[in-house]
Amino acid sequence: MKFIISLYFLLLSIFSYANDYDEQTICLAQNIYHEARGESTEGQIAVSNVVINRVESKQFPNDICSVVYQRNQIEIIDKVLKLLRIPAFCQFAWTCDPISNDSYKDSESWKNSQRLAREIVQGVHDDLTNGATHYFNPMKVPTPHWANVYKKTIVIGNHHFYK
Repeated sequence: MKFIISLYFLLLSIFSYANDYDEQTICLAQNIYHEARGESTEGQIAVSNVVINRVESKQFPNDICSVVYQRNQIEIIDKVLKLLRIPAFCQFAWTCDPISNDSYKDSESWKNSQRLAREIVQGVHDDLTNGATHYFNPMKVPTPHWANVYKKTIVIGNHHFYK
């Protein structure tokens, strides 16, 4: 078992934006905060479910931080663009925001985001999205082109979920 855990962290250090469990949890908490802090707990969990579903999919990177900060749907292209420091489309808009996202002015929401992220990483909550790997909030963005390609699984709060 120790070998498997060591191998996991070695692979994270080679292929990931984060090197340990705590960093993975913080990446998920940041995404909850920026993408869904105004939603119900159910909505925040659902947004997190999409990140976890992507981690478990072969179409996306295999750790939370890499999914959150992925800029291109094709992983190898994403790695090359980052290496060359070429801007690209971001999977989650806040990660490409030119203004720093390290300021958490709503401290209660930030604490809640961290608590939920820990629970999600520990597997406390079930997937509320029926396997969704995509979502959008029509109150903030126009309907994306991919919404016509994927199947809508559920609407929770302001977010529409697809797989």
